[in-house]
Amino acid sequence: MTDEGEAPPVRFRTVPRATAGGAGNVEGNSEINRYPAVAAELRTLLSGCQEIIDRGQAEFLSTESQLTSLAAEALIIHFGDLVKERLPSRVKVINHTLPWREITHTRNIVAHQYLRADPQVIWNVVSRSLPDAIRQILASVPPATP
Repeated sequence: MTDEGEAPPVRFRTVPRATAGGAGNVEGNSEINRYPAVAAELRTLLSGCQEIIDRGQAEFLSTESQLTSLAAEALIIHFGDLVKERLPSRVKVINHTLPWREITHTRNIVAHQYLRADPQVIWNVVSRSLPDAIRQILASVPPATP
């Protein structure tokens, strides 16, 4: 509280990027050098999809709690950002059959026009399309050898 009895303004701070080779440390790295960090994030997204699938469609579509559907939307947004900003272009070329434009479009609707997002479509994306795309990307690039 300030002297006048008012609450101080809320201040948001920028979260620093991870350092020492962490997933957020992509500055100065070539595209292929950042792939292991991107692959780790993809595996995390795949795990999140599986958690939502394990909870089931009934919980996802439940009007009692939106937590599962909001988590699914966050996974779609994160995946869209990851493939747009950090996925090496070589990986996109290798996976030319993936619908890159539709992935970006879906991400944009979920992020900016969320009232238009059909819950059944979101469920289909997070339970089938997204895991399939992630598995295809992960399978397309061999793991790095030490």
